Amino acid sequence: MTLPSETETVIKRILPYLRRRGYDEIKDFAFEAGATYTDRYDKGFIDILVTCGQPNPLFLVEAKRISRSLTKKDQKQALDYGWGKKVPFVVVTNGRDVRALNTKTGDPIRWDGSLVGRIPTKAQLTKAVAFLRKNPEAQDVPLGGDTSLPFKPGLPLRQLNRVFAKCHTWIRNIEKREDDAFADFSKILFLKLLQEKADAEGTTLPYSYRFWELAEYDDKKADQVKSAVQSMLVEARKQYGDVLAEPLKLNQAPTYLKIVRALSEVSFFDSEADVKGAAFEYFVRATLKGKKLGQYFTPRPLVDFMISLVGRERVVASLKAGVDIRVVDPACGTGGFLVYALREGIAKVESDFAARTITAATRDTLLERLKHDVFYGADANEGVASAAKMNMIVAGDGHTNINAEDTLTRGAQVWSPPGGIDLILTNPPFGTSESDSLAADDLDAYDIGTSKGQLLFLQRMMREIKPEGLICSVIDEGVLNTESAAHVRQAILKHTYLRAVVRLPAETFRPNKINVRAAVLLLEGRVRSDPDLADKYPVRFIDVESLGYDGTGASLRGLEFSKLKTEVETWMRVASPRARSGYNWSAFVVGSREIAADGTYRFDLKY
Repeated sequence: MTLPSETETVIKRILPYLRRRGYDEIKDFAFEAGATYTDRYDKGFIDILVTCGQPNPLFLVEAKRISRSLTKKDQKQALDYGWGKKVPFVVVTNGRDVRALNTKTGDPIRWDGSLVGRIPTKAQLTKAVAFLRKNPEAQDVPLGGDTSLPFKPGLPLRQLNRVFAKCHTWIRNIEKREDDAFADFSKILFLKLLQEKADAEGTTLPYSYRFWELAEYDDKKADQVKSAVQSMLVEARKQYGDVLAEPLKLNQAPTYLKIVRALSEVSFFDSEADVKGAAFEYFVRATLKGKKLGQYFTPRPLVDFMISLVGRERVVASLKAGVDIRVVDPACGTGGFLVYALREGIAKVESDFAARTITAATRDTLLERLKHDVFYGADANEGVASAAKMNMIVAGDGHTNINAEDTLTRGAQVWSPPGGIDLILTNPPFGTSESDSLAADDLDAYDIGTSKGQLLFLQRMMREIKPEGLICSVIDEGVLNTESAAHVRQAILKHTYLRAVVRLPAETFRPNKINVRAAVLLLEGRVRSDPDLADKYPVRFIDVESLGYDGTGASLRGLEFSKLKTEVETWMRVASPRARSGYNWSAFVVGSREIAADGTYRFDLKY
C-alpha cells in the first residue's frame, strides 16, 4: 500500500517533530478535518488541525509531498484554510521546509525575531496564540527566548547513507587521506547528536555554538567554523574526555564547513536508523573493507525483534523486584543492542511513572540503575568502542561500562564476575578467523578446538551465562548445519536449553551490501549440564518472512511489524507450543531428543 504523498510528509517528517515539541497526536490533533476555500465552493481537507482539546482550533498544518518545493499557491491554500477555521497562524511544509504564516496578513512569522523553521511547543502555544489574537497583524511573535533547534527532517537509512557518503568524499578529496575518516567524522557527528539530545531534553550544552547557525556561514568564513568545532570539542572533552581524548586529524577548514552544513540539514533523533551504527557501517564498508572484518551493522528492526524474543520487560521487571541484572554485548560494535535496550528500559520506567504505578523516588532509582549498573559491552576495535560510548551517552548514559577489549581472551573484563551474566544480546563477527588475533594460551581455554570467531563466541557465552539466563545471538546460518560446527551444536544441547531457532529473511543484511543468510539462536543457561542429552523439552523453530524493510532498507508500507513482534512474543510464552502460522511468520516445534538423536545435531529450519 502506497501512502499519499502528503500523508507520508505528515507521518515521517512532521509528527516526530511535533511529538518532541510536546504535542500528543491523539489528544491534540484532528486529522483530515474538512475545510472550505474562501474564494470558491470547493471543499478540502486539512492535514493537521491543532486543537489541544479546545473547542476552537489554535493553528493548522498543511503538508505537501516531500519531493516538491513550496509555492505561493501552497501558501494561499493554507491561508484559505486558516481563514475558514479562524486560526491566527498556519504552517505549510513539504517535510524539508517549515513556514509559519500570519493568517490575516499572509506574512511569514518571526518567532522571537528569528525567521527560522520552527513551530511553537505546546507549552508556548497558549501565549503565542493569545498574542496573535490581540495583535492579529503581528509579524514578530515572542516565545520567551526560544533557543531550540529549527525543524530539520529525519531520514531513512538510504538517505542517511547519502549524507555519510558526501562527508566521506569531502574527507578523502579535501584532506587527501582517510585513515582516520570514521574517527574524525564520528566526533563531529557526536557534537551534533549532543545538540539534538540537549534540545529534546531541555538541558544545557557546555558551548554556545549551534550547527544550524554555523551552516549559514559563507565559504570565506570556513576558518571560523573550523575554530568553532574545535572549541566545541574542547568544551565537550571536559565532560566526555574518555571518548574525545584523541584530537581531530582534519586540517582543512572547508572540510569542517561542508560536514557541518550536511549534518545541520538532518534531524538524527527523528531518523529511522541507529545513526552511529549506520555511520560506522558506511565507513567500514567504504574504507575498512568490512566483509573481511566480519563486522555488520545490526538493523534496528532485528534488534527490536530480538528484544521481543527475550521479553521486553525483562530488565525493568528484575530491577523492580530488587534483583540485579547484567546485560552484555561482547561484540558491541557501536552499541546498537545496548542503546536500544537502554532506551526501551527508560521508556518503560517513564511510562510506569506517568501511569502512577511507581513513585518519583522509585523512578529516579530505576533510571539511575538502568543508566549505570545494567548494560555492559566491549569491542576489539578501540575506535568502534569509543563510538559505542558516544552512542550510549546520547541514549542516556552507561558509557563507562563500554570498553575496548577482545572478549575472547582469558582475561576479558566484560565477563567479570565469571558466570555472572543474566542476558547476552549480540551479533558477533561472521566468518572471521581468530588464529592471528588470539594467543595460543587463549585458544587453549576453549573445550572445542577451533579458530572460527562465531564458534568461539558461542562457547564463551555458554560458559559465562547464569542458570536461567538468556543468550540471544545472530549467527551465520552455516553454524546450524555445517559439519565443522557439529561439536559446538552438541555442546549447546549439553550446556544450555535450545529454546528457539529463528530463520531471518534473506534481505536482513542486504541494505548494507552484505549477502549472507543469518539466523538467531535463543539459548537458556542450565543449572546442571545434560551430558547424555537425555532431557526432553520443546525447541521452537520460527521462520520470519519479513522484518519490515526491503533489500534497499526502505520500510515496507502497510506491513505491521508490531503485529508480527506481538504474535511471536505471545507464542514464545505458550507453555506447550504447537505449530502455527501468523502475520508474516510461521513456526513448528521439534523435541530436543529428536535433535539429539541425529548424529550431526543439525538444527536449521531447512533440515
